[in-house]
Amino acid sequence: MKKIHVEGDPKLKNTGGKQYSMFVGRFQPFHAGHRWVLDKMLNEGKNVLICIRDIEPDENNPFTAKEVENSLNGQLIDLIMELRVKVMVIPDIESVNFGRGVGYDIIEHIPPQEVSEISATKIREQLKQNSDKHITERELKEKVITAIKTIYDPEIPVDVYELGLIYEVKIFPVNNVYILMTLTSPNCPSAESIPVDIEKAIRKVEGVEEVTVELTFEPPYEQDMMSEVARLELGFM
Repeated sequence: MKKIHVEGDPKLKNTGGKQYSMFVGRFQPFHAGHRWVLDKMLNEGKNVLICIRDIEPDENNPFTAKEVENSLNGQLIDLIMELRVKVMVIPDIESVNFGRGVGYDIIEHIPPQEVSEISATKIREQLKQNSDKHITERELKEKVITAIKTIYDPEIPVDVYELGLIYEVKIFPVNNVYILMTLTSPNCPSAESIPVDIEKAIRKVEGVEEVTVELTFEPPYEQDMMSEVARLELGFM
């Protein structure tokens, strides 16, 4: 079997800006090498499609494809909103096949040595530091939640966690925090400040690397999302 790099037929290429440069991988974690390739394509004026292989989690790849998708959607939200980047989950693949006269190129990108070394070395060092400090994912998550509980909706005397505004708290390698949250209403006066305050609070937690806070209104907020602590404080019990 011959493995080659292929240049597509330029006559079949779309120059209207609707095509994407596709990258396939597990992205666990999404590190500096991945970002280097992404920025390279974007700086060349190309759009990027990130395809996450739907593999079974294991020791080296502990997250589901959907969890990785959620993390990347949070990290790349600005580029996604600009329609420069799309992220999707695809079935796992064993090969990439093509026919004659394809309208796309098949290219290998090799990041500079310093980028590759930083990516791998940083991950290994952080994992070792966590091991030395005995920081588990559960312990870090608890610290993150404690930080979130310092943030209040200015109009309600209950912190945002007990209020039920936090839908997900995920910890991705290496100590990257992903928060999926909502607000009591899309017209909430604090719609801009609360997510920023949450991000700032989490960044102060020792051991945290990157923080992504994603805002959603699906499902919409309801009062039954409050904890018993919040209900008691607000007189609903």
